[in-house]
Amino acid sequence: MDFLKNIPVVVIHRKENIERDIFIDTFEKRMGLEIQRIEGMDGKELCKQNDLPRKHPREPTPTSEGNIGCTFSHVGIYETFLTTNFDYILVLEDDVELVCEPSDIYDYIENSFALPHWDLLFLGVNEIVEGTKVEEYPLISYVKRFWGTHAVIATRKGAEAIVREFRQSIASGYALPADWLYSFTIQHQELVAYAPSDPRTCVQQKEGLVSTCTGKLRLYT
Repeated sequence: MDFLKNIPVVVIHRKENIERDIFIDTFEKRMGLEIQRIEGMDGKELCKQNDLPRKHPREPTPTSEGNIGCTFSHVGIYETFLTTNFDYILVLEDDVELVCEPSDIYDYIENSFALPHWDLLFLGVNEIVEGTKVEEYPLISYVKRFWGTHAVIATRKGAEAIVREFRQSIASGYALPADWLYSFTIQHQELVAYAPSDPRTCVQQKEGLVSTCTGKLRLYT
């Protein structure tokens, strides 16, 4: 299936994080893709803007600088994507790890196109918080809320909705981490989003790394 070879594939990566280069190179080689590296936005610099909200949608503490940089990076990619003529884009984060055979990814994507049309297709998430298995294909789930934005294919409709939700959240005084931005967009903009029912069967965020968003060591139990 040539689908991924005919759409933009980008990865959010900061040049200073050289230890993550190998993860991008490995993913690129195994999948047989050309991946464009997009410099991630610096949350610390963004937070120097006096008018930028820091309020987290659920937590009493402000949204972290790392999460703010991550969210702005995703939104910036979608804003650029919407100036092109492409209908889909695959957005990766630089800690993405392929944990299946490449053919499994392509089969998953192909199966998704047999389902009711989707706006967002996650190749993997860390956890599905709210979701239901698709009756016709229980290996795939509808998702409403989840953790992990490291590998997602978006349509133009999905990208437009994410940008719109982001702008509304800023205007309302919130700084949404990327997980919350996607989840709120799915719910508020009534998008259709799918993910593998077993969320880490295809891709996952590399275990044993310190998250650039939270500063915490990532470990799976």
